Amino acid sequence: NKDGQVDINEFLNKCNNDTAIASLMYANNETGVVQQIEKIAKEVKIKNPDILFHSDVVQAVSSEKLDFHKLGIDSAAVSGHKIGGPKGIGIMFLSSKYKLPNYFHGGKQELEKRAGTVNVSGVAGLAAALKEHQDNFDNEKKRILQEREIFENELKNALEVKIVGEKIDRLCHISNIQFKSVNSETLMVALDLKGLGVSRGSACASGAQKPSHVLVAMNVPDIDVNSHLRFSFGWNTKEGDGKYASEIVINTVKEIL
Repeated sequence: NKDGQVDINEFLNKCNNDTAIASLMYANNETGVVQQIEKIAKEVKIKNPDILFHSDVVQAVSSEKLDFHKLGIDSAAVSGHKIGGPKGIGIMFLSSKYKLPNYFHGGKQELEKRAGTVNVSGVAGLAAALKEHQDNFDNEKKRILQEREIFENELKNALEVKIVGEKIDRLCHISNIQFKSVNSETLMVALDLKGLGVSRGSACASGAQKPSHVLVAMNVPDIDVNSHLRFSFGWNTKEGDGKYASEIVINTVKEIL
């Protein structure tokens, strides 16, 4: 819909007796908008209990406390680098109701599912990152949310902007903003030259020049799609960064206009 949430009825209409897997991101990586996973998973299971319900929680794991049993999902994917762990290591959660076939044959590593030498340093790094993340979760989320609110409020007070998903549930570390009458590519380059890294899409597309397919799917008019930028906040965001970043953005937009 226009807020970026999946239409539940439309999602359910895609599920039938022939559906084996239903997959839905917990939250969008471009807008931060959180999907109604628990409700959708419940409705899917009512329609067809045999459907395996999977959720990509990669973007959410850094800023949400997730209870997979409460969510009612059967499997989930987590990526280590999203919580400060090493790249190339992740976690897959799978309900005991399902048996995962062996896909790398040979040794008995990883419950005989994935043969080959285990990435010990990656596993250790991910374990350390998980502990650090868990120990500091509440304080970090509070700080990140506070800095994002300062950032967004400063922009709203000084410029004509629209924040995607502002009135609904979204992740604390993502801010997708439309700047009226400003070309996003022009602004992105100008901010980059001032040391502020932003993107027109997901963080993994930082510096990308293509318009966001997510905004297109939300039926945002072409003229508006090309005026959106995505800003990210994280564990290394310090107190005062929200205000500092907003000043750079405000001054840059005024220079362009």
